[in-house]
Order: sequence, then C-alpha cells, then structure tokens
Amino acid sequence: MSAPLRPARLTAVAVVSLLLAAGVSDLAVAQNADAGVAAVRPQSAPLVIGHRGASGYRPEHTLAAYELAARMGADFIEPDLVITSDGVLVARHENEISGTTDVANHPEFAARRTTKTIDGQPLTGWFVEDFTLAELRTLRAKERIPAIRQRNTIYDGLFLVPTLQEVIDLAQRLSLELGRPIGIYPETKHPTFFQSIGRPLEPPLIAILRRNGLDRADAAVFVQSFETTNLRELNRVLDVPLVQLLGSKTSKPFDLASGTRTYADLATPSGLREIARYADGVGPSKDYVVPRDATGRSLAPTSFVTDAHTAGLVVHPYTFRNENTFLPLELRSSADPAAYGNALAEYALFFGLGVDGLFSDNPDTAVLARGGPRPQEPPRPGQGGAGGTGGSPATATATNTTTVNNDNTVTVTNEGSRSSSRSGSGSRERRLRLIVGRTFRADSVKRYGLRVLFEARGVRQVRLALSTRNGVVATRSAPATRGRAGIVLSVPRRALRVGTKLVLRLSAAGGRPAAVTRTLTAR
Repeated sequence: MSAPLRPARLTAVAVVSLLLAAGVSDLAVAQNADAGVAAVRPQSAPLVIGHRGASGYRPEHTLAAYELAARMGADFIEPDLVITSDGVLVARHENEISGTTDVANHPEFAARRTTKTIDGQPLTGWFVEDFTLAELRTLRAKERIPAIRQRNTIYDGLFLVPTLQEVIDLAQRLSLELGRPIGIYPETKHPTFFQSIGRPLEPPLIAILRRNGLDRADAAVFVQSFETTNLRELNRVLDVPLVQLLGSKTSKPFDLASGTRTYADLATPSGLREIARYADGVGPSKDYVVPRDATGRSLAPTSFVTDAHTAGLVVHPYTFRNENTFLPLELRSSADPAAYGNALAEYALFFGLGVDGLFSDNPDTAVLARGGPRPQEPPRPGQGGAGGTGGSPATATATNTTTVNNDNTVTVTNEGSRSSSRSGSGSRERRLRLIVGRTFRADSVKRYGLRVLFEARGVRQVRLALSTRNGVVATRSAPATRGRAGIVLSVPRRALRVGTKLVLRLSAAGGRPAAVTRTLTAR
C-alpha cells in the first residue's frame, strides 16, 4: 500500500437538514440484505461502543462479552486485532496473551515464553504471532484485571479467543435477532511491529471486510489505530470511516517515534485538520476532553470536541467504566477502587459536551445515561413535531449562518423546515439530511471518489449532485433506504483545484420538491 496521498479533501462541517411535513413515519432500522451487517443508523443520539465487548461483566474480547454488549444496547462492538502465525486475525487487547488467557498453565507451550520489543518497550510473555490458530484454540480466556473485577473471574476458562470472522458472524446474527444494526469497530494493534515481522494486519483486514461486503461507506464499520501511517494507507483503499486514536499526551504514535510530534500535537486545531485529511473521526482518551488535576479531580472541559467538529471529525472518547479507580475524584463513592461510583454523572458530562459516541466497558450504564435505546421513535400526531391536524396553513422557517474559518474555508450552516397539514389525517414527515461529505480518495488518475452519507425519510429516491460555478461535475441517484445510507460520487480531478468552492446538493426525486445543500471548499 504505497499509493500517494490524495491531493484534495472536502471540508464539510455543517449538518444541514430539511423537514417537510407530509407525515410522521416510524424511523426504522436500515437493513442491507446483501451486506450482512446492517447500514449505520441515523445518529439522533451518540453511539455506545462496547469496549472489548461488555468487559465490565465478562472477560474481554470474548464472544460472550461482545454478545452481552449488544444485548445491553451497544451500537458497536470493538475487537482489537492481532494475527496468528498462520495469518488469522483474532481479537486480543495485546499480542502478549499471558494476562488474558491461561497460556501459562499449558506446559506444552512453556518454551515459547520469550522477550520481545513491542513499540520500543521490552515485554516478556507469550505472543499470538508465535501460535497457529489451532494452537490458540487450546487456550481459554480469563479476566485481565481480577483485582478490580473479581466477579468476572467466575467465567475464567470458559471462552475461546475469537477470530474476526466470528465477531462479524456474531454481529450479523444479533443484527437480525435484535432488529437493529450491530456494528464492528476493529482496532489494528501495533501495526508497525507486525509489519516489521512480515505479518501486516491490513491486507487480511481489507480482505475480510470485502469478503463480508463491508467495505462500503454506509457499512456499520469503523477502523481505528493509534498509529498514523497505516490509517493514511487504509484511507486509499477502504471506503469505511477511519478513526485516529490519541494516546497519552506526552507519548508519540510509534510510526512517528523518530520525530518530535506527540499525540498532544495531533490534538491541536491544526493537528486535527491534518488528521481530517485521512480519517473521519478521532478517539481521544477522556482527559483530552475533561482533564484532571494531580489529585484526580476534574478540571474545566477543553475545546477539543469543538475543535474536532470544526475539522469535520466525529469524536469517540475512551474509556468509560463504572469503578471508582477509573472515575474522577469527585465522582468516586469511596476509597474502594472496585466499588461503583457515580459513572452516570460522567456520561452526562461528556454527552452534554457533544461527543458523537464513546467506548464503554459497561454498555448498559452508557445506554441508560444516553437516554435509552436507539432509534428514538418520532412524535405521533398530536404529540408535537412537524404537522398537526385541522388543515392549518403551511409554515416555513430557515436559518443560514456563514462562517469564514481560520484556514480560509467557508462553512455554511443551513437549517430549514417546511410543514403542512391535511385535515383529519394527521401528517407524514419527509426528511432529508446531508450528514457529511467524506474525504476524497483516488480511484483513478483523473477521477476521485467522494464518500457522502445522508439520511432520507418519507421519500423513495434521492439524487446527489456536486456543482461548481461552471455547472454540475458529478451526479448520482439512489433508492432511499430507511435510515442512514451512503453514496460515492466519482468526481473529475479538474474540478478539485485547491480553493474551488463546490455545492453538494441532496434532493428528493418525485413528489414535492425538496433539497438540502452544503457549501464546500477543496483543499
């Protein structure tokens, strides 16, 4: 994967919505019959990501933990990926497995205990890359932090180390059973290390996503990494959203270890704009959003969420846990590190700051704090919302805000609604929402692909058009699924000269005219 960096990107920050009363329809979950894992739902509430599954209740990275997370209401389950000696991607938090399996109790593997240098640090133990999948299947998972989660130790020795394919199969099965999409959120662990030993993670990851029909802009998949180089390379070949993870502020991504840039540098407004050239989101540790003082007490929130949103990135902080030892001082219930504190207050703070999702070891607590399961049912006639009864006249409102950004791009926020009623029949809502114009990736020498997500409700067909002052340069029509969907526009390179102003227009085909637009700038 050595293609050049893409030379252009669309900066698209505003969320543009148009509500047309033609009725209230239930916002059902979008299912893609050809894809297995369903399309991403409209994000009316922040995502809850089951961190290594429901790892507050079961040993992490087991099918039992992932299934419990989904049943507790998580939208995504997160497998950390490492690779076996025979090239199979499996889910473990680290490639050293003595802390999460019973490998030390297997005398047949005693000679495989060794010391390796992982991301510049010596580490002694047993490593996944020294085992075939068949050998790994003889091991059983165990609780990683038994001193804090003693109750989880009752499940030690019961569960296997799952493969990525098994995680995908589980997500597909639960999506159908639960009637809502369960997405996957894989992380590539130590990609530079695995590349150095000739077992790169990215080719098998790409292959398995494509084999399962999941390399699509609308698939319920995020791919994340603490390193930057592999994300830049994946951006050229994958259509799924990518997320740059941020480690401790003074540390560096290992692929940048020879330089001076730290994660704190990547978290600045300019660093976030750079991330937005190859990724769609950012996963900071919680202290980037709400720092703590030396005693562990919370300080005032930072501007991180606003800065990331300004750069066009979604924000998914990590990791939220119920136990006192992981909570800020003011929310701890006692000196017992394993006792539960006021975790609901921490969730409320972060949701109030506008995060787009978060990683939780306790998905049930996160879902409760978020306000219950998604999707939320739209209001019924007589209970508010667009429309009404009695033949009242149509009303229209619109607000436009134009902002000139520091980098000379222009953001236009256009929010409008139009409602009308039909006597005696209530109302039916039609909704178009242009959620985000995703980054360009090269698909040929002369053309680029622009990934766009949209939400359409109450319409059957939509049309996307990208225009410059010289006219339309790309257009595509598609059926409007119920929920969030994606389209890739093929755009001529000549239309993307740096500084070119473009208009992205989403319109409904047939029926009452409706459209939403967003003004973008090529960079």
